[in-house]
Amino acid sequence: MLLLDKGYFDYDFEKCERELRWEETVRSDEEMRNIFAGFGIGTAAKKPETTEEIQNHIIKQMEE
Repeated sequence: MLLLDKGYFDYDFEKCERELRWEETVRSDEEMRNIFAGFGIGTAAKKPETTEEIQNHIIKQMEE
């Protein structure tokens, strides 16, 4: 015999009025990249190209 929390498992579920379809929930690659970028995933650091950018990059690294 299992003793379970009745309050936890005793919900009144109602059927949704609007049925969701898989096609409506799919996100584009760009949307997914933006979501992941918000968590810092998949964001590659931009390589400095000019001498000013390189110098600013080095200064920022020294400050950290």
